[in-house]
Amino acid sequence: MKATCPKCGRVLRIWDWKQECPQCGVNLIGYDLQNRLLRDADQAETEFALVQPYIDRAKASYVGSKAAIVRTVCHLLPLGTLFLPLCKADGKAMHIVSVVKKLIALFEDERLPELVQSLPRAALVSLIGALAGAVLCVLFVLVHLGFLAGSCSHKGRQRLFKVDALMLLIAAASVGCLFALCASLPVSAAALSPGIGGFALFASFAGLTVYDAALARIGIPVTYKQCYIAGIPAEEYLQRQASATLS
Repeated sequence: MKATCPKCGRVLRIWDWKQECPQCGVNLIGYDLQNRLLRDADQAETEFALVQPYIDRAKASYVGSKAAIVRTVCHLLPLGTLFLPLCKADGKAMHIVSVVKKLIALFEDERLPELVQSLPRAALVSLIGALAGAVLCVLFVLVHLGFLAGSCSHKGRQRLFKVDALMLLIAAASVGCLFALCASLPVSAAALSPGIGGFALFASFAGLTVYDAALARIGIPVTYKQCYIAGIPAEEYLQRQASATLS
């Protein structure tokens, strides 16, 4: 945006470094300073008044009611299910931490490449899919928590339901990959069977989806903060501005 003289409107060039306008000679800094400051203050209050409803709706989405608070807290459930037994290797339960520790130990002992080469292609693909699904599930918990901010608006609810659908799809694919891994391992490999963790993860995502649908139907009360522009209620001020512009 080019700088202009506040009095005559002349476009100032980069070499117009003096405080006086080269065309009308007015002081560029001091001219009508008080009114310009008031206009800037009104503009800032107007911009804040336009943003405030979004802030109010986002706040209500998280803590606007007891049901909304419960939903926010329940976002920890999918993360907690990862610490349940995801699988059993030779009868020993393994959750996400033990699985990661096992992979790190194999990598440090330089046995991971050998293990990967010994696995059938179907088992290897299933293993990669299950691990990638677990990572994506954690990421989508955070994404879903962010998308909650718009759940008090129609478009925001639509976006949230799309995230819910993706979460369920990823969780189902992760559990499917875990079952496929257990089924594709050769008999000579360690006996591996699915644990309750994968089912609990899918159930927690399904519960969040149902909860989102229920809250969308019930609704969350939104308390809008009253904003003022130049000492006038924002709605009245904006209406006056719109009328003045039309006239």
